[in-house]
Amino acid sequence: MFYEGLQAYFAPILTLIIFIFIVVHNSLEPRWIRKLFIYESILLFILLMASWLDKILEGFGDDGLAFYFRKGTSFLNFAFSPLAPIIAAVLYRKKGFSRRDILFFLPEILNLTLCVVSLFTGLVFNVTPTNEYSRGLLFFLPFVINGFYAGMVVFYSTQQKDRPDQKLETLTVLVLFVCIFLGVLLQLLLHLRFLIWSTAVMALVIYYMVLAYQFLIYDQLTGAFSRDGFRLNFQNRRARDGVLAMIDLNGLKEINDAQGHEVGDHALYQFSQILLHSKMRPSRLYRYGGDEFVLLVKKSNVKAVQVMLAKCAIDAAALEVPLSFSYGVVEVHNGDDFYSRLQEADTLMYEMKRTMKNGAEKKPISQADI
Repeated sequence: MFYEGLQAYFAPILTLIIFIFIVVHNSLEPRWIRKLFIYESILLFILLMASWLDKILEGFGDDGLAFYFRKGTSFLNFAFSPLAPIIAAVLYRKKGFSRRDILFFLPEILNLTLCVVSLFTGLVFNVTPTNEYSRGLLFFLPFVINGFYAGMVVFYSTQQKDRPDQKLETLTVLVLFVCIFLGVLLQLLLHLRFLIWSTAVMALVIYYMVLAYQFLIYDQLTGAFSRDGFRLNFQNRRARDGVLAMIDLNGLKEINDAQGHEVGDHALYQFSQILLHSKMRPSRLYRYGGDEFVLLVKKSNVKAVQVMLAKCAIDAAALEVPLSFSYGVVEVHNGDDFYSRLQEADTLMYEMKRTMKNGAEKKPISQADI
């Protein structure tokens, strides 16, 4: 039994150890996110070892003591398995949980209570003094509760409206939970032992990789794609049909100098949100520099993009700290050298900025159409 578990769990255990080392030393991510992944890893390690130990104890027969330990390993697996999706859900609750959110934890509280009761009654699981394991009347309940929390994680992932490509993350979360569900189904139907937590370890590592990828290509302050994301998307330097806009926020340095960088960062965030919520579809917004953005709009024309940017200018001027911006808009076509067209848009943007600095604000061509 020991060697069966070693064969099945050697790779997952080694993966968890290396994974924890990587997470601990990845200073690019916020500390609270790293802590949650470490907690998740420790939990999976405990559950993995509990299932391995349970398999070993199964071979001890009715020696009179093994069944006590098997009750403990069964309790760990059933009582604490919902904590895995709960920790994943906490990743999306950046503001934490309030007293009103107690309902969120009620299913796990119920599960934990029933598992404690099951130690004496066999309601969820039962191990006889002869070391024979059997399923209880409510055996299915921990799996249902796990499914509930998995569904909540998927739901929370859909609520990340500040992410420019939230669908990728939601799809990843959904696919990973489907994989775990298949692992659970195969283990129950085929009476296997080492499938569920191996699959969960795999899912954890893949999810972390997706988050790391997003951290690379998304700007954490503004919610737009980052400069690295821009480079990754346009490595081939060839454009596709659409409209390209270079956008530069005016006066951010003055805001930083007069009111502090915290106010300046908030102004930059508000400005980016105006662009993100007003931009046409399909389009992508990139934070190209400190206060420079690149907007790429497919299936559109220069006039339509200018109208959209003119509306953004009205919204920006109405903020608590009024903002203005300059921009240059050009059409791009299949096969164009993308960076040449970007330079043209940059030149137009600086022409508009110079005009505005001279006191004669340049109105977009379509201002009268608003």
